[in-house]
Amino acid sequence: MEETAPAADQSISFLSGASARGRARVVEHTQLQQFAEGDVIFSEGDPPSALYVIQDGAVDVVSLLMDGTEEVQRTLGPGRILGELGILGGHARTATAKAAKPSALWAIEREAFLELYESEPTVAVEIATSMAVYLLDADVIAEDLLFLNLEGRVAKRLLMFLDAEGRGVYPVTATDTMSAEEVVERLREVAQSSSDIQPYSNLETLALLSGGSQAGVAAILNDMQRRGLIITSEGNVIVIDEEGLERLASAR
Repeated sequence: MEETAPAADQSISFLSGASARGRARVVEHTQLQQFAEGDVIFSEGDPPSALYVIQDGAVDVVSLLMDGTEEVQRTLGPGRILGELGILGGHARTATAKAAKPSALWAIEREAFLELYESEPTVAVEIATSMAVYLLDADVIAEDLLFLNLEGRVAKRLLMFLDAEGRGVYPVTATDTMSAEEVVERLREVAQSSSDIQPYSNLETLALLSGGSQAGVAAILNDMQRRGLIITSEGNVIVIDEEGLERLASAR
């Protein structure tokens, strides 16, 4: 589903420093596209026909491994730019982009974007900043795979998911009758007495981002619950011991 984009100049941050002519040119060649969860926005190997800016939702950037499985390189949220490397480099898409949940993206036609990029220095600087953030993300993922075992990577991703919209990972909070500390103690008792963990609704995403199988990540979550670090409830994860997860996520 596509809509015209009369409000694109107010929603796309890098247009704020562009000239009136530059903004008008881009808006003329921009559409707001809607994607359902799981929809492919573009595939690895596709020609770079458009630059995308996420308006709402989240997008997973996915690579296909040699064994045929998929690995999520990064997950991008509102305001992030998607697909700029292929357009600026003049090469095919190097990864697949999928909607992690229902999402709306501004799609800017390639030629209109390149014209703006080449003629508006402030736009070029902001795009370069976005690319630097991407390269930093890639370095972090590569470092995790090299220096953290699967348990450490799962712990790090749980901390990244903590209070992130749609990920189902939450900190302990107080109730009307119990302090947060009392809730922690009660949850730890329940976690350590439970033999099996309840299914985590975002297990597939957690496994992809951690570079492990779903079975392997589920076993790690079960062990974390037995040790009183987390507990699962109704498909969500409640983090009981954030410091404990931080120790696992920083172990070398």
